[in-house]
Amino acid sequence: MKQPAAPTSLNIKIISAIVIALDAGLFVGALSQHMMLLPAVGLAVVTLVCWYFWTPVAYELADGELTVFFRLCRKRYGPVVRCAAMDARRNCTLRLFGNGGLFAGSGIFWNRQLGVFRAYVTTSNRDHHLLVVTGKTKILISPADPRGFLVAPS
Repeated sequence: MKQPAAPTSLNIKIISAIVIALDAGLFVGALSQHMMLLPAVGLAVVTLVCWYFWTPVAYELADGELTVFFRLCRKRYGPVVRCAAMDARRNCTLRLFGNGGLFAGSGIFWNRQLGVFRAYVTTSNRDHHLLVVTGKTKILISPADPRGFLVAPS
Protein backbone atom coordinates (compact mmCIF):
# COMPACT_ATOMS: atom_id res chain seq x y z
CA MET A 1 0.00 0.00 0.00
CA LYS A 2 1.39 3.36 -1.01
CA GLN A 3 0.67 6.22 1.36
CA PRO A 4 1.54 9.92 1.16
CA ALA A 5 3.88 11.50 3.66
CA ALA A 6 2.38 13.36 6.60
CA PRO A 7 1.67 17.07 6.05
CA THR A 8 4.70 19.26 6.68
CA SER A 9 4.81 20.41 10.28
CA LEU A 10 5.08 24.04 11.34
CA ASN A 11 8.65 23.50 12.63
CA ILE A 12 9.84 22.29 9.23
CA LYS A 13 7.99 25.12 7.45
CA ILE A 14 9.70 27.68 9.72
CA ILE A 15 13.17 26.15 9.22
CA SER A 16 12.61 26.05 5.45
CA ALA A 17 11.47 29.69 5.39
CA ILE A 18 14.51 30.79 7.43
CA VAL A 19 16.94 28.95 5.14
CA ILE A 20 15.28 30.39 2.03
CA ALA A 21 15.43 33.89 3.56
CA LEU A 22 19.11 33.43 4.44
CA ASP A 23 19.84 32.24 0.90
CA ALA A 24 18.01 35.27 -0.50
CA GLY A 25 19.97 37.55 1.86
CA LEU A 26 23.21 35.90 0.74
CA PHE A 27 22.28 36.55 -2.87
CA VAL A 28 21.37 40.19 -2.22
CA GLY A 29 24.55 40.73 -0.22
CA ALA A 30 26.60 39.10 -2.97
CA LEU A 31 25.26 41.59 -5.53
CA SER A 32 27.53 44.25 -4.01
CA GLN A 33 30.51 41.89 -4.02
CA HIS A 34 30.63 40.58 -7.59
CA MET A 35 33.35 38.04 -6.77
CA MET A 36 30.97 36.39 -4.29
CA LEU A 37 27.92 36.35 -6.60
CA LEU A 38 28.62 33.07 -8.39
CA PRO A 39 29.54 31.07 -5.24
CA ALA A 40 26.56 32.53 -3.35
CA VAL A 41 24.06 31.71 -6.07
CA GLY A 42 25.65 28.30 -6.60
CA LEU A 43 25.44 27.44 -2.90
CA ALA A 44 21.84 28.60 -2.64
CA VAL A 45 20.70 26.75 -5.75
CA VAL A 46 22.50 23.51 -4.85
CA THR A 47 21.20 23.59 -1.27
CA LEU A 48 17.60 24.34 -2.13
CA VAL A 49 17.34 22.07 -5.16
CA CYS A 50 19.06 19.09 -3.55
CA TRP A 51 17.01 19.17 -0.37
CA TYR A 52 13.78 19.98 -2.20
CA PHE A 53 14.12 16.91 -4.40
CA TRP A 54 15.22 14.77 -1.42
CA THR A 55 11.95 15.44 0.39
CA PRO A 56 9.91 12.28 0.98
CA VAL A 57 6.46 12.45 -0.60
CA ALA A 58 5.18 8.88 -0.10
CA TYR A 59 6.01 5.52 1.42
CA GLU A 60 5.11 2.00 0.34
CA LEU A 61 5.30 -1.26 2.23
CA ALA A 62 4.85 -4.06 -0.29
CA ASP A 63 6.36 -7.47 -0.96
CA GLY A 64 8.28 -7.28 2.29
CA GLU A 65 10.12 -4.10 1.24
CA LEU A 66 9.87 -0.46 2.21
CA THR A 67 10.06 2.07 -0.61
CA VAL A 68 10.55 5.76 0.15
CA PHE A 69 9.41 7.99 -2.72
CA PHE A 70 11.07 11.38 -3.15
CA ARG A 71 10.11 14.14 -5.56
CA LEU A 72 12.60 12.90 -8.16
CA CYS A 73 13.38 9.27 -7.34
CA ARG A 74 12.81 6.46 -4.85
CA LYS A 75 14.84 4.28 -2.50
CA ARG A 76 14.07 0.69 -1.54
CA TYR A 77 14.87 -1.02 1.73
CA GLY A 78 14.16 -4.62 2.53
CA PRO A 79 13.41 -7.17 3.66
CA VAL A 80 11.36 -5.57 6.43
CA VAL A 81 11.75 -7.34 9.78
CA ARG A 82 9.53 -5.07 11.86
CA CYS A 83 7.36 -1.97 11.50
CA ALA A 84 6.14 -0.25 14.66
CA ALA A 85 5.01 3.09 16.05
CA MET A 86 7.76 5.10 17.71
CA ASP A 87 8.05 5.47 21.44
CA ALA A 88 6.79 8.90 22.53
CA ARG A 89 9.84 9.50 24.76
CA ARG A 90 12.10 12.39 23.86
CA ASN A 91 15.59 11.34 22.89
CA CYS A 92 18.61 13.45 22.18
CA THR A 93 19.27 12.73 18.52
CA LEU A 94 22.44 13.67 16.67
CA ARG A 95 22.50 14.29 12.96
CA LEU A 96 25.47 12.47 11.41
CA PHE A 97 24.71 13.44 7.82
CA GLY A 98 21.75 15.08 6.17
CA ASN A 99 19.16 17.70 6.61
CA GLY A 100 17.68 18.76 9.91
CA GLY A 101 14.55 20.44 8.64
CA LEU A 102 14.86 22.05 5.20
CA PHE A 103 11.65 20.76 3.55
CA ALA A 104 11.95 17.55 5.67
CA GLY A 105 14.15 15.77 8.16
CA SER A 106 16.23 13.46 5.99
CA GLY A 107 19.53 11.75 6.51
CA ILE A 108 21.50 9.60 8.92
CA PHE A 109 20.98 10.14 12.63
CA TRP A 110 21.96 8.56 15.96
CA ASN A 111 20.40 8.30 19.40
CA ARG A 112 20.78 5.95 22.37
CA GLN A 113 17.48 4.18 21.82
CA LEU A 114 17.92 3.35 18.11
CA GLY A 115 21.64 3.65 17.46
CA VAL A 116 22.34 4.74 13.87
CA PHE A 117 19.21 5.12 11.73
CA ARG A 118 17.95 6.86 8.61
CA ALA A 119 15.08 9.33 8.80
CA TYR A 120 12.74 10.50 6.06
CA VAL A 121 10.15 12.53 7.98
CA THR A 122 8.03 15.50 7.00
CA THR A 123 6.69 16.28 10.45
CA SER A 124 8.10 16.68 13.93
CA ASN A 125 4.87 15.22 15.37
CA ARG A 126 6.00 11.92 16.91
CA ASP A 127 2.50 10.47 16.57
CA HIS A 128 3.21 10.19 12.83
CA HIS A 129 6.62 8.54 13.21
CA LEU A 130 7.03 4.85 12.41
CA LEU A 131 10.19 2.80 12.74
CA VAL A 132 10.81 0.29 9.98
CA VAL A 133 13.57 -2.22 10.71
CA THR A 134 15.19 -4.17 7.90
CA GLY A 135 17.99 -6.69 8.12
CA LYS A 136 20.60 -3.94 7.77
CA THR A 137 18.96 -0.58 8.46
CA LYS A 138 16.51 1.21 10.74
CA ILE A 139 14.38 3.80 8.96
CA LEU A 140 12.16 6.43 10.58
CA ILE A 141 9.26 7.54 8.36
CA SER A 142 6.16 9.72 8.76
CA PRO A 143 3.19 8.47 6.72
CA ALA A 144 -0.03 10.49 6.71
CA ASP A 145 -1.94 7.61 8.37
CA PRO A 146 0.54 5.67 10.52
CA ARG A 147 -2.08 3.21 11.84
CA GLY A 148 -3.28 2.46 8.32
CA PHE A 149 0.31 1.97 7.22
CA LEU A 150 0.93 -0.51 10.05
CA VAL A 151 -2.04 -2.69 9.14
CA ALA A 152 -1.51 -2.46 5.38
CA PRO A 153 -1.12 -5.84 3.72
CA SER A 154 2.50 -6.43 2.73
